[in-house]
Amino acid sequence: MSNINVSKKTRLSDLINYTVKVITLDSRQFIGELLSFDKHYNLVLADTEEYRLTKKSVLSLKDRARNKSEESESNLIQEQKRTIGLIILRGEHVISVTIEAPPTNQKARVAAKQGSGVIKPLKTNNTTTKPSGQSLTAPVRTQNNPGFAGAPKGFNPPPGFKR
Repeated sequence: MSNINVSKKTRLSDLINYTVKVITLDSRQFIGELLSFDKHYNLVLADTEEYRLTKKSVLSLKDRARNKSEESESNLIQEQKRTIGLIILRGEHVISVTIEAPPTNQKARVAAKQGSGVIKPLKTNNTTTKPSGQSLTAPVRTQNNPGFAGAPKGFNPPPGFKR
């Protein structure tokens, strides 16, 4: 992190493609590559890993706080890690965003082979006559009266409704 220049003027837009750590309201931590964001602070992260405390460790930490026991926190805390991949974090849940690593090499990341397909133009009709019939650019109607045709036969409206 020594080669990352962060100042008071650094904006979130400057951190696109950086690996960031996002802490949410429910104390989960997401570490991933920042791909995008919007005005609501919704974040799109790629290659994301989630870190969270287990329910058992949260309960034991609460119990320790109530009883004021001298047991060390390192024995009580158990953290789960899972790989998520691409994720969208809702902005109202985000507490903080911190930089973890500079951008990775994008060319090395996208290593797709070019397909063997060939692009060819459509063959045109060399005749001078114009095609007849309906145009394919306009919607094709299959019925005279599209939409709701009315109530089925034998249907009587409930009392109070006029027919």
